[in-house]
Amino acid sequence: MNKLEKENNFTIDGWTDPRGNSIWAFMLITSSRKKYLLKLEDLSSEHHTAQNLVNIITEVIEKVGINKFVTIVSNNGSNVAAARRIFT
Repeated sequence: MNKLEKENNFTIDGWTDPRGNSIWAFMLITSSRKKYLLKLEDLSSEHHTAQNLVNIITEVIEKVGINKFVTIVSNNGSNVAAARRIFT
């Protein structure tokens, strides 16, 4: 990950699988459109609060390096939007 461009997007997406599990993907997308899955996690047993999402976002971004990202991209679910506001 050290050779990554500095202008990357951090993306978050969550969905429910056919079994009812809450799956969340945390990805990096480079300006040249390369995609890296940084973390895929089943958060079914977690509350999807903004603070819990911020904790995971922080953990993932710190592993890569915060200076590698310029934006956080997500849907506009109230918990995700609140997490973006807390994080930034």
